[in-house]
Amino acid sequence: MLIIMVTLPFGIQSARLLLSHVGSTEEVAQYNLASQLFSPVLAVMAAASAALWPVYARQRARGHIVQPHVIRIAFLTSAIALLTGVAMAALSPWLARVISIDQIVFPALLPAAFCAFVAIQSLQASLGSFLTDARGLWAQAACSMILLPANVGLSLWLITPFGAAGPVLASAMCIGLIQVVPSLVLVSLRKRAIRARLI
Repeated sequence: MLIIMVTLPFGIQSARLLLSHVGSTEEVAQYNLASQLFSPVLAVMAAASAALWPVYARQRARGHIVQPHVIRIAFLTSAIALLTGVAMAALSPWLARVISIDQIVFPALLPAAFCAFVAIQSLQASLGSFLTDARGLWAQAACSMILLPANVGLSLWLITPFGAAGPVLASAMCIGLIQVVPSLVLVSLRKRAIRARLI
């Protein structure tokens, strides 16, 4: 569980570190401000996903098929996160100018990258709330251990062409491929197993 919990904060901090070494000070400032603007969206979606944990745990313990379906709920929370992220992205150029007193200007790709990141992270958080038994947590921890080096490597590669948006895009892609896809497979297999026991 500890491994899963430290992955996201480590990814955010490593992005700052990588940008400070490979990118410019302007890109570090852009990333820092954008991450602060979008962090409330992530916090709200994380809290919403955490609220699903006891519901899923109770239903799983009773051998029930979760209704409405886990995957549908996950995509719904992701869609809400995306819409909230789009609203924040629309406000972010103005907020950046006000907060930084016209010192920081966001490239168009940076808010868009954070929208994708928020949506994908929310999707994984919701799916992860279902996979909280021993096998599910082990699978999530294994994916998290693969995610960290992959994210660092891809971030380094994307910083040069995409600047401050590079690490955000890398995180979104790595979470999508290394965490979300396996989680979707595991949830589907788990639901089939529950159905088979009930037949």
